[in-house]
This record gives sequence, structure tokens and C-alpha cells, in this order.
Amino acid sequence: MSKLNIGMLGYGWMARVHTFGLKNINVNIDPSQSINLLAVSGRTESKLKAMAQQYGYKKYFFDWKQVVQDPETNLIDNVMPPNVHKEPAIMTAEEGKAQICEKPIAHTTPDAVEMVKAVEKAKSPNMVMFNYRYLPAIMRAKKWVEEGNLGEIFQCRFLYTKQSHLNPLRPFSWKDDPVISGGGALIDLGVHVADLVRYLVGDVIRVVSSNDRWIHSRPESKGSIIQKEIRTEDAAISILKFKKGYLGILEASKTSTGHPNTVRIEIHGSLGALMWNSERTHELYLHHQEDGENNWRAEYLPYPYDDSYGRIGFGHVNALASFITQLETKNPSYPSFKDGLEALKIIEASYRSAKEERWINID
Repeated sequence: MSKLNIGMLGYGWMARVHTFGLKNINVNIDPSQSINLLAVSGRTESKLKAMAQQYGYKKYFFDWKQVVQDPETNLIDNVMPPNVHKEPAIMTAEEGKAQICEKPIAHTTPDAVEMVKAVEKAKSPNMVMFNYRYLPAIMRAKKWVEEGNLGEIFQCRFLYTKQSHLNPLRPFSWKDDPVISGGGALIDLGVHVADLVRYLVGDVIRVVSSNDRWIHSRPESKGSIIQKEIRTEDAAISILKFKKGYLGILEASKTSTGHPNTVRIEIHGSLGALMWNSERTHELYLHHQEDGENNWRAEYLPYPYDDSYGRIGFGHVNALASFITQLETKNPSYPSFKDGLEALKIIEASYRSAKEERWINID
């Protein structure tokens, strides 16, 4: 596309991160791209107008349909809650426009299936925002695995832990409502590492899982004495069995004391291993048996440019750039809606396993 006219669905924090990413493509990656912030949608006029003025969106609408159907928009970026992903995705596909969708792709797999069918029928470019794939350390880890340095993989651990919901006075939000979010820590955080599991290790065929909650109600709003019941999990742990026989652990928690926002990865094989902790974002630890039993090498992998949003922003800049520069590529490498569906299948199977207290096969 010669000129990209962006339509942003949503104006919250994630909309700002995506907008930051889009603006930084020209500054740091590809100045030849013509990226125009055209329209943004949202519910509250004061916040919507402020968003448009601050970031330079030329139009704003209260109805997301007006953004999707605007004859000038040709790339739609959906950062609304998961239960509002399906309808815009299908309409965008029918309009023949390219689209980006925040993770999780949807709040249920049936919705995700319909989204995949829509973009495949329209043959329109589509990406799910799995930004962790695009951090330098993760890209190096992918190469280390592909080079065969691990040998035969035996086991792995993928964890996303934070303490965001530790405080019982934190007000109730849409993320605490399973009708909107699809669940708690597992779908919100765990879907990120479910994608990294597939990206770095391979396909999962069955899971057994357990989850729990410790905070059972929250104030309806800041300072309110009215409590709303919590029905989403605070933490979950899943054991994964891979198609090739590997064994893995996936963990997600919003009550992990001492962790502001931490992703940890370990993969162990017959010849080597790797470890990464997002609290030391630029450091990837690699091991090869030829170097000795207890010897690890640390590779320092910095961002190639300054990024005020840290690893969150850098991953988004790289992900968006990857999508935009491959819009007319036949076999693109970015995570598609199909990848979003496969990651969600792991999460949904984990929820079902916890409820039924048994192993669940993944189709």
C-alpha cells in the first residue's frame, strides 16, 4: 500500500502504545513508509478528543463501525476488549482492509474461529499483537533453537507473573469480568507465553491445569464501599504435553508478590539450554554441553534505538513494522489470526482442564 491510513479502535493505554509504535516506524525503522493516523473511536468525548489531539488523529468517532467503514481507512488496529474483537474483525475483512488485533484474539475460541474464517475468505492481511516475539533476546532465542543448539528438547518453562491484582482495594475493571475478558491471569497474561511456547518449542497436544483466586471481591470504583464479586482467576499453572513428546509448564499470575511485570523462559534439551527473564530484558543466557556442565554464556542484546516505553514499546514497534513491511508478502512471518487461535486453544483447554480436573486434548 502506498499510503497507510490508520483507523484505531479504542483510546486507552494500549491504543497509545500502538500509536507510539506506528509513529516510531518512520523515526527508527523505515522512513519510506507513509503512515497517516486518520481516525480513532471511543465512548467518552473528552478522552477521545484528547487522544485525537495529542497524537494527531484527524477524525474521531463514537462508533467503531464508522472507523472501519470510513472510505479512507485501509488499516484497522483493534485494541478494544476481547469480547469486541469478532464483529470488527469480520467487518474489516469484508471491507477488504488489513487489520491488527490485540491479544487475546478473542474471549472465546468460537469467536476466534469465525475471525480466522473471515480473514482467510477475504485473503486480507491480519496480525495478532504478540509483541514479545519481537524483542531482540527472543529473536536470538528463536535462532538458537533453529540452529539445533538444544538438541532434542526435553522440557520447558514459560511464566508470566506480576503483582497487579495483589491489592484487594484495586477497583473492579473489565479485566475482572469474564464475559468481557474471557478470564483472568491465564487468558490475559498466559496467552502471551502460550504463543511463545508455540513459537519457540512447538505444538501442544494436551494440557492439565489448575487455577485459583484469593481476592474474591473488589470496590466497584475507586474509594467505593460497594463490592463486586470476582469470578476470574488470580493465578493458574498448566502442564503441557507437546506433539513431539516434550514436557512443559505454563504459569500465569497477577498475585506474584515482587514481580511488577515478569516473563521468564527456560528450555532444556539434550545438547543445550536457554534462559531469559524480562527483568533483565537484554540478557539471554545460553548453555551448550560442550562448554561444560555448569557453564552458561550471557549474550547482551540491547534495543537498537531509545524507547521510552521500554520492552513493551519496543516489541510493539517491531511487530507493527514487521506487519506493515510485509503487507504485500505472500508468506509473511508475523503472527496471524491463526496463531492467535492456536494460542487461545491452549488457554481454553487449560480452563476446561481446571474445571473438569483432568487432561484435555487440544484439537
